Amino acid sequence: MKSKSPEWRWWEYGILAFYMWVVVRIYQSGDRALAAGAGVILFIIWIEARQFYPARKAPFAREKEEALAGPLVKAEHVVRFYQTTLSAWSSGKLSSLSSKFEEAGRGMQLETLIKTFPPYEGSALWVFFKRFQPIEGEFLIGVGNAETGKNSGWFVLTNLRLIQRDGRSNEFKEVALSEVDTYKSKGKFSPTVVFKMKSGNEITFEKVKTTVADEYLSAAISQRITV
Repeated sequence: MKSKSPEWRWWEYGILAFYMWVVVRIYQSGDRALAAGAGVILFIIWIEARQFYPARKAPFAREKEEALAGPLVKAEHVVRFYQTTLSAWSSGKLSSLSSKFEEAGRGMQLETLIKTFPPYEGSALWVFFKRFQPIEGEFLIGVGNAETGKNSGWFVLTNLRLIQRDGRSNEFKEVALSEVDTYKSKGKFSPTVVFKMKSGNEITFEKVKTTVADEYLSAAISQRITV
């Protein structure tokens, strides 16, 4: 039932912008008849996009609605995690990262927080709640999802753990932040991220498409976040 069609990518908008530029250049060259024909084609493309784009976004809306009406968001451990998150944000525990966390925490109710970060099927939070149940006192810092539908989730960062998806195996692995010695990222596109633990072991994530911003991850690892 879930659509596998992704939302428009930056390069799709780039192609459309390039085509518009070509039409303008043709017009400026004096060939107005050719420019008019190209303009008609561009208009058709725009109309089709207007009709098709909402249809592509609709499945995500349905997934959110299904998640909010489902049993998972009512589970005790899930509700407690959202409550702890809201309390942590509103009390300024993430103020070292950004004042926006406290502003958001003070400006929203629990229901709004859940609606903002719903655990729809295939999302990172859905995997987190299903396979890595929250620890007492754990709260959300950030979440990363690429596309809607299956395998959309990439990471959940809390004050205690990073739950990250490995792009090669598609498996999620857990990193206990207090046990991290050092970490490094290799490569710009779909990088490999390696965590060296205090035990001497390494936890590696390959072909990572979406991961945590370094400033957030380093702050969480160094325990600059008030627990």
